[in-house]
Amino acid sequence: KTQWHQAGDATLRVVGVLLNKRVRGQDLGARYGGAEFVAVLEGATSAEAIRIADDIRATLERSPVDVGTAGRIHVSVSAGCAQLGDEMDISAGLSLADVWLSQAKRAGRNQVVGL
Repeated sequence: KTQWHQAGDATLRVVGVLLNKRVRGQDLGARYGGAEFVAVLEGATSAEAIRIADDIRATLERSPVDVGTAGRIHVSVSAGCAQLGDEMDISAGLSLADVWLSQAKRAGRNQVVGL
């Protein structure tokens, strides 16, 4: 692998560890695909989800990732948070979170957006 692939792999591992440390026992945190992760926070309000996502974002922002021979790099996270309503299935919730993620990226990245 090239040093950039190794750096990407190291970054994904760090984000995964942070996510799993931050979610609660009844929650689910997982890699969703590519460089995307998802957390399903059972019973959490949007405000709680945004706070947890922002804690992860801030921790990653202040903790350079060790990428082996390439040294240490600073990375950032953008996140979108959505709360499932009574009539909303997980697919609709993921779509809504993706809308907020796009908004976070358009607004300059390294931030958490949601309602």
